[in-house]
Amino acid sequence: MAQTYDFIIVGQGLVGSLVAMDLIKRGKSVMVMDHNHDQSSSAIAAGLINPISGPRLHLVSQFESYIYKAKKKYHELESFWNTSLLIPVTQHRKILSEFEKEYLDKRLLDSKYHPYIIKSEYKKTLFVPSPYESIEIRESYYLEVKKLLGLCKKYFIERGSYQNEKFDHQTLQHKTDCITYKNIQTQSVIFCEGHQVRFNPFFSHLPLNPSKGEIISVSMKSEKKFLHNWGHWMLPVKNNVWMLGANFTREKLDTQPTQEALNFLLGSAKENLTLPPFDMIAHEAGIRPSTKGHLPLIGPHSKYPKLYCCNGFGSKACLKAPYYSELLVDHILDGRTIPKEFQKCL
Repeated sequence: MAQTYDFIIVGQGLVGSLVAMDLIKRGKSVMVMDHNHDQSSSAIAAGLINPISGPRLHLVSQFESYIYKAKKKYHELESFWNTSLLIPVTQHRKILSEFEKEYLDKRLLDSKYHPYIIKSEYKKTLFVPSPYESIEIRESYYLEVKKLLGLCKKYFIERGSYQNEKFDHQTLQHKTDCITYKNIQTQSVIFCEGHQVRFNPFFSHLPLNPSKGEIISVSMKSEKKFLHNWGHWMLPVKNNVWMLGANFTREKLDTQPTQEALNFLLGSAKENLTLPPFDMIAHEAGIRPSTKGHLPLIGPHSKYPKLYCCNGFGSKACLKAPYYSELLVDHILDGRTIPKEFQKCL
């Protein structure tokens, strides 16, 4: 006998989890399908939210809108499960060059940067001092992504709304009044597959530009528990665990950690930080679903309007996913307009 759900959600990374939680909150029935977070970048992400990025110290476009939605959504989930998920962190950034120093001087004169950037002192940090200043970047956070995904998965399972399987796109059938997938009938399917959307026959044409990143976890004792950023970063999490990341490559897009990245990241950290003794705990790799135009890909398929995509957030998913998951759900249920630039490739 066929099972009936309002929506199938393919992928239980951060985006898929938030879309599913939004739909459930709106009273809709969902079936979430995921294959143990296989090759999901969410599963290894440090969860950083940083308002200032790049050597030009650029304020992330629409940061205030994104962070408002992110705080609201993550705090709602914290209340729902009576736990902490979004953690404020003090971020110190090392200025490395005359180029960065010139942009810092400009930012310090620009009032829109005043809530985010103030001068700091190297002696507060683990940094090896450079000839240039260090700064403190406010409104910095990290999201406990693995914890959030685990809580969502448990909740979906308890509701009978989760299947652990690799989605078979060839089995999807379009009928006049519904969509069927094996023994399930649904009105719509939302694909939140991250970089694996490249292998989805309905959305394989999308201008995805994925990149591989690797992260190292170490055990290290230090009283200077700040996020240290020098182009790469070292983040203190719980129980003297620090995360070191991340490299960036578009060659050999797999989830196998490499000795090359390990040597590079440890070498960069030792060059820029005065590190106490540490022990390595883990070395992981993931693939970020970035896009060629740096725009998210959100909306219905141009030919099959009951198939939706929500993808393309790259390294800023923890900041942007709450905003855009809500936008997609509001579009489907209430007709809220999605900007054309997010849909033009679908």
